[in-house]
Amino acid sequence: MRILAMAKYRHRTFEMFEFHDEAAAALAVKPREPVRPLGNLDGEPMESLNITVLDQILHVRFDPEVLDGEEEAESQLRGDLTRLAKWLQNDCRVIVDFEGISHFTSASIEALETFYQRLKAKGSRLVLCNLDADVKASFYPSRLPR
Repeated sequence: MRILAMAKYRHRTFEMFEFHDEAAAALAVKPREPVRPLGNLDGEPMESLNITVLDQILHVRFDPEVLDGEEEAESQLRGDLTRLAKWLQNDCRVIVDFEGISHFTSASIEALETFYQRLKAKGSRLVLCNLDADVKASFYPSRLPR
C-alpha cells in the first residue's frame, strides 16, 4: 500500500494545501462516516463565489473580478459567505480554491475566518488550496516585509 505525503502549510486557523487533489483527499469521506445531502441554496445567486459539489465535497471558488479590494466587493464576499454558512448543513466538507486569485485583503481573510468558525460550530471541515505565494503571505501578516 502506497502512502501519499501531502504538502500542508501550517496556519493558526486554516488547513492549506498546494493542490486541489490534496485538499480533496484530506476531506475524503471515510466509509464509516455518514454522508448528508447538501440541499439547495435559496435566494439570489452569489456574486463573489462559484460553488460546485464534487464527491460530496463543496468546492468554493472566488470570482477574481469581484475581489478587487473595493469595500463593496468585500461586503459582498462577507454576505455571500454568511449566506453559504447558514445554508450548509452539519458535517459538510468544504474546499476553498484560490485558483486565479492573486491578492486577498485582510478584510477578506476576516470574512473567511468568520465563515470557518460558523462551519466549525456545525461540525464541518474547511480547507484551502491553490494559494498564490502573495495570497499565502497575506495569511501571515507578521511575516510580511515592512
